[in-house]
Amino acid sequence: LLRVPLERAALRAKRLFPEALIADTLAALPQPPALGAVRSATATLVSLGALDPAVDRAAGQAATSEALTPLGCHLAALPLDVRIGKLCLLGAMLGAADPATTIAAALTCKSPFAAPFGSPGVRAEVDLAKLQLAVGGSDHLTLLNAYESWRAIRSTKERAAFCQQHFLSSRTLDAIGATKDELHAALREIGMARGGGGRQAAAAHEDAELLKALLVGAM
Repeated sequence: LLRVPLERAALRAKRLFPEALIADTLAALPQPPALGAVRSATATLVSLGALDPAVDRAAGQAATSEALTPLGCHLAALPLDVRIGKLCLLGAMLGAADPATTIAAALTCKSPFAAPFGSPGVRAEVDLAKLQLAVGGSDHLTLLNAYESWRAIRSTKERAAFCQQHFLSSRTLDAIGATKDELHAALREIGMARGGGGRQAAAAHEDAELLKALLVGAM
C-alpha cells in the first residue's frame, strides 16, 4: 500500500466496500496509512469529482458516508493515478482520446527533451530547438507535438536525425509510445475507448484550447 498512491487505494477501498467509510476500511489494514493522509486523499477525490459525499440537505452538512460518482467508478477501474485517469477519461468522452493519452503518457515518463547542460551557447541551442516545437505556450502541448512529429516519421534514420536536431531522446519517446498503448488498453477494458474517425481525431489534435481545457479539468 505504501507504494500505491493513496488516492488510488482510497478509490479501490470504496469500490470494494461501498457502504464503509474509506478511513475505516484503510484503518483495518495491517499497515494502515495515517488518518491525516487518508483525509487528504479523500478531499482530493472529492475535488476531482470522483467522490460525492452524501449530504444531509436539511442540516446542510456532510453525512457519514461517501459515494462514488460515475467518474469515480470509472477511475476506480483504471490502474492509473487518478489525475492521469481523469485526463484519459475526459479525452475519451470528448473524442480526444488519442492526444489525451499521449499527454498522459508523457506525464508519467521523464521529459524527452535533453537537459540544457553545458555552455550558455549549448543551452540556447537546446531552448531554440524546443521552441521550434512549441504549441500554444504550453509545455504539455509541446510534448504532444514533439511525440506526434517523431511518430509521423517512418524511417529509423530520419527519426534519429529528428531527435538529434531537436535534442530529443528516442528511448524516452519509445517509452511514451508504449505507455500510451497501455493507457488505450486500459480504456478499452472499461469500454471507454472510442474509435473516432480520422477527421475527428485530427481535429482534436489541432484544437489546442480543447486540450488545455482537458488538462485543467483533469488536474
